[in-house]
Order: sequence, then C-alpha cells, then structure tokens
Amino acid sequence: MTRFSFKTTGAAIALALFCAAPAPAAAQWEADTGVTIPRRLDTGLTRAEFYLAEGKYTKALEMLKYVLHRHPESADAYTYRGYAYLQLGDTPKALTSLKRALIIEPRHLGANQYLGQYYIEKGELERAYEQLQVIRMVCGKTDCEEIRVLQSAIDKGKDKVVAARKAREEEERRRREDSWLPSMPDITPDDTTQYGYQ
Repeated sequence: MTRFSFKTTGAAIALALFCAAPAPAAAQWEADTGVTIPRRLDTGLTRAEFYLAEGKYTKALEMLKYVLHRHPESADAYTYRGYAYLQLGDTPKALTSLKRALIIEPRHLGANQYLGQYYIEKGELERAYEQLQVIRMVCGKTDCEEIRVLQSAIDKGKDKVVAARKAREEEERRRREDSWLPSMPDITPDDTTQYGYQ
C-alpha cells in the first residue's frame, strides 16, 4: 500500500500551480511564500524560449522582463533578450543585453554566438571571429552546435563582404573610365546652326 504525505502532496500541488501560473502571478507567489524558484525552473524563461521559437519576439521580451525582475543575474534571460532585440532590429538594445549576459557569464555559448552574429551583420568579421574563438575554447573537443552555426554565418558574411568589395571596385573602375572620356556638348537639332552644321 502506497502512503502519501500531505507535505509531499501539498508541495507537488503548489509546484504544479506555480508552473501553470503566468509570470506575474509567479512573482506574487514568491513574494507571498518567501520561496525563490530556481532560475531554470522559472516558467517565464521556458515561456520566453517558446515565444522566441515561435518568432513572437515582443511577447518573449515581455516575459523576460518578469524573469529578469526575479533573477537579475540570469545570463540566459539577457541572452534571450539580446536575441529578441536582434530579431526586431533594435541592435543597440541587443548589444547591451548580450554584453550584460557575458559580464555575468563570459563563457555563455548562446551570448557569444549571438554577439558574433551581431558583428557579422555590422560587417565586423574580425570581431565575429573573436566570439567564435571563445566558443571554441569553451567547447574544447566537444562538438558544439554554436561553433557550426557561427562558422557558417561567418562564411556567408565573408561572401557578402567579397561581393560588396567587388561591386565597389567595379563602380570605381567605371567612374575612372568615365572621367577619361572628353565631355561633349549635347547637340539638339536647334543647335545645329550654332555649331555650323546644316
């Protein structure tokens, strides 16, 4: 016969209710009970991950606001916030969030990867390589997905930089060729008598 204790059952019910509660309610529950929920068990972070995967970046940012209120030193939350801002095109806020994540946890794989991708978007491939090197040092001999993703992005970024350089060189060549041609006046039929044409 299995025996249930009210203490164990009550804790399980409280945890189930907490997991079902929205992030602001979870914060209220923490305030009422005095119990701090461990960061990785925070449903707000899990929900933010879901919203990011669904491409709902604004909703993810709302959820991350509550997570960071409860866990202000969460490198994961700052990383997700930086990623969401990158996807929304708000690069100054993205950079601030990603750098904050790396201050908290310099070896954070996601923060280093997204910061590298930020640098690629800005055309700063050398700085993206620096982030790739950090990821390689953290991963060691382990096969990390972050290495493959950032290396692929750098390779694509190189292709864009090379194509842009070739386009600039071609434009410069055309400009030089055009500057060597003598300028000729535009002659209209009305101007033919002025230039001695009949």
